[in-house]
Formats: sequence, C-alpha cells, structure tokens
Amino acid sequence: MNSHYCLLDANSSESKYWDYQSKIKQSEAKLGSSLGSHGALYIIRRELYSPLPADTINDDFILPMNIVAKGYRADVDTNIRAVELEASSNEQDFRRRLRIGAGNYQQLTRLLGLLAPTRGGVAFTFASGKGLRVLMPFLMIIAAIGSIALATSHWFFACAAVVQVTIYVGILACHVFGYEPESGIIKTIRYLVAGHTANFIGTLRYIVGLEKGHWSRVSNISSTSRKE
Repeated sequence: MNSHYCLLDANSSESKYWDYQSKIKQSEAKLGSSLGSHGALYIIRRELYSPLPADTINDDFILPMNIVAKGYRADVDTNIRAVELEASSNEQDFRRRLRIGAGNYQQLTRLLGLLAPTRGGVAFTFASGKGLRVLMPFLMIIAAIGSIALATSHWFFACAAVVQVTIYVGILACHVFGYEPESGIIKTIRYLVAGHTANFIGTLRYIVGLEKGHWSRVSNISSTSRKE
C-alpha cells in the first residue's frame, strides 16, 4: 500500500512534479498495480518481504515490484500521507536524481519479466512509465541532432532545431550563472530538462560501473528527510 507523498516546503516546479507523480500512481493502480512506492512510507505484508541484493539502488521500487511480479497488487491510499519536511536545493535534487537515474536503468534490467504481455496493464505502465524514462534522454538527443542535421531541408526542422537549442542553451546558462527564472513555465521546463539530464548521466554512470552510491538507511516505518 502506497501513501500520498507531500512536500511541506517545495518550489512550484517540484510541487507540480510530485502532484503529477501521485496522480500517475493512482492511475497505474486502476490499470493493475501502482509502480514502486514512495520511500518515505509504504506498507507491505511481512510474509511477502524478501531481502534485496546489497547493490540495489531504488529499493523502494524493486522491493514492492518483486511482490507484484509474484502476482500481488499494489494500491494507493490518498488518506495516508507522507509529508517531506526537509527543503532541498537544486544541487541536492540533482544529486538525488543522478542516483535515481542509475536506479531506473538497474530496475529495468532486473524486472524485465514485468514487460511480458501477459502482465496486462502492469506491462503497459512499466514500459511507458519506466522503460521510456530510461530511453527519453537518448531520444531527446537524437531529436536535437536530427533536427539540426535536417534544418536546411525544411522550415519545420529549422524551427525545431532553433527551439531545442535555445531551450538547452538557456537552461545551461541558468545553471552556470545560478539564475532562477520567474516564469512558472520556464521553471517547469528547466526542472524537466534537469531531470532528464540527471537520468542520462546516471544511466551512463551505471552502465560503465561508476555509480556506487547507496541510499542511506532509514526507519522501516517512516522518514521525514529526503534520501541523499
């Protein structure tokens, strides 16, 4: 059983992201089972617990999904709330998402059986929600390179190239110079691009064996601080 994850003190982009994630989990449950759990608070049956390998990164995903793989279902109860008390900086959030990116690739390789068509809705949500999350940074790079390469052949690709390059260069400049945009739309785009960038770097670090980070161990009942 998953709780509803809330942030006590968050910037608008992060708050929107977690509200969006919570709605996704509720929709996943309707299709068969929610994917993973919020590490701060989730509940499982004692007899379904099984130890994880020591190198597991996203334990709050692999542990419940191992149970789902056995034929059980994970649900969401929005009346159970896990409230995050600690505010995070952009730097802390990026480091956290680097490890999550590495964990996304690891969990995809370790739970490939969930992609089997016989899994029904779980296979669909796992492929679209987790499989595509690993692939998305690579698809974004391919789209940017393709648009630039075809820019002289058609106005559509020229416009696409200008928009993509402008967004990526602008976000990079904000990061280098520490500028915080005021526009809510720009903040959201920056947050999403930063997340995919962290996912890309984290995936590469795991593939080449550089990702050695582990989450700090916390209480089995609850936690009031974000894992770092």
